[in-house]
Formats: sequence, structure tokens, C-alpha cells
Amino acid sequence: MKKKKIFISLNDYEIPNAPLNYGVHLAKKLERPAYMYGVEKVPMQPEPVAITGSGIPTPVITDINQVKKVAEKKLKELNFEASKIYDDVTYRVDIGFPESSLIEKAEETNPYMVVLEGNNKLTTIHEWFGTYETRLAENIEAPVLVLPSNYYWKPVNRIMYVMDMEDHKINNMKFLTTIAQKLKANIAVILLSSERNEQETNKYNSIVNIMRNILGYENVDFHQFFTQDKADTIDRLIDNVNADWLAFEHESCSFMERMLNTYNTKRLILQSEVPVLVF
Repeated sequence: MKKKKIFISLNDYEIPNAPLNYGVHLAKKLERPAYMYGVEKVPMQPEPVAITGSGIPTPVITDINQVKKVAEKKLKELNFEASKIYDDVTYRVDIGFPESSLIEKAEETNPYMVVLEGNNKLTTIHEWFGTYETRLAENIEAPVLVLPSNYYWKPVNRIMYVMDMEDHKINNMKFLTTIAQKLKANIAVILLSSERNEQETNKYNSIVNIMRNILGYENVDFHQFFTQDKADTIDRLIDNVNADWLAFEHESCSFMERMLNTYNTKRLILQSEVPVLVF
């Protein structure tokens, strides 16, 4: 069966290129094909006022084929750089809207994982409506690895998975343990609870029992923490366990949930100093 690809989303085609560097190294470690994907916006230029006569410039579509040709040339140069790291790399560039094009292409190619670089900073409007990165994490079916800006490859020794009690735990753990084996990394599973009570403790013990004794995850570290500020606790735990990746399951939130939810996934994705894997 043909292996699913590591899908690398590119914001630009400059050399050196951090997401390209990270994604290709990761693909090599996981022994999967790497696929570089770029999207050029529909080229527009204002029509001269003298022609329109309205005093308001009217956008005019310029030569799409020329724009694509230039982008493909740059991607070809990037592909040459990528081939110095790994020999199984292909690429494609499309013209369109970056967000929707990336979601559609990811759905079409059904990748193993999508790698993209985070650029947005946290603002109030982003907390309410989400950002480019968080919307992609919500709408792409495959796991999405969001890299901090300008983050180059380094060995992954420890993955910290923040497991919610309602997660698709088995699928996520299967995915993580497969990756960890290839990367020679270990996994620290963190379960966070708001209230310290017998019910939450019993849930934790039940999950650990299933994971270790039934599913065979004996070499995974499990920890339970009680906190009212989950995002801040996660920040501190990343440093405490010396995590190279943060992983968690992100579900779509309504407008009010985005405003009121203290488990601020947007903040975790945008402000994390390590790559964030979002299921």
C-alpha cells in the first residue's frame, strides 16, 4: 500500500526555509514521502482611474499563468534544496485562496500529517474567531503539526500529549506511539481535571489501566493534574517534562465557547515555543 505523505504547507519559497527544513527531515525520519505545497493568491492590480472614470480603481486579474510559472520555478529550486536532505520529495503550486486551497488539497491527498508554520499573534479578535492556524487545525481531517515561526529541525525526544477525558484516545495514542517509535522518542500523557474528587481520580485510573494493561502502552508515562488554569499549567509542564512536541485534540468551538473557554487552544498553538500537534 502506498504510504501517506507528509504534507508541507509553504508560506513563501525563500531559502533557507524553516517549514520545508522541518517537514522534510520529519518525512525522512518517519520514512514517508514529503509533499511541498504552495498557494499563490489570484493576482490583481487596480485598473487605471482614467479608464474606469469612476475615481475608484477597479481590480483587474493579471496573468495567472505567469504568476504560477514564477512560483513553480522557485519551488523547483526549493525542491533541489530539499533533495539534499531526502530524496522522496514532490511539490505543487496552485492559484487561489491559501486557506481554502490548503484544506481542499489536504482532503484530496489524504496526507499522514500536515506541517505548517504559525505566524499569527494572539489578539482578542483571534480569540473569538480563530486564526489561520486554528481554522486549519479544525477543518483538516489529518493531524496538523504547527511549527513556531522560523523553527528548524531538531531531534524529537519527548512528546507531551494532553489527553482530555473525552478524546479519541485510542486512535491518538496509536498515532503517537507509531511516530515516537520512528523518532526514538518517549511520550508523557497528561490528564487535566478541574476538580479534585473521587470521580475524576477513578476516570484517570480507568484510562491508565486500559492504556497499560489492555492496550499494552506500558512504557508511556501517565500523570494527572488538578487545575483551574489549564493553558498556564500546560505551559509550565512543557518546560518541566522538557517536551519537544505538545499534542492535543482540538474540537471546533462555537462563538461563545471561544470567548469563554479557559482552555485556550488558540493561545497554545500560537504562543507555544515547541511544535504543536493537533488531532
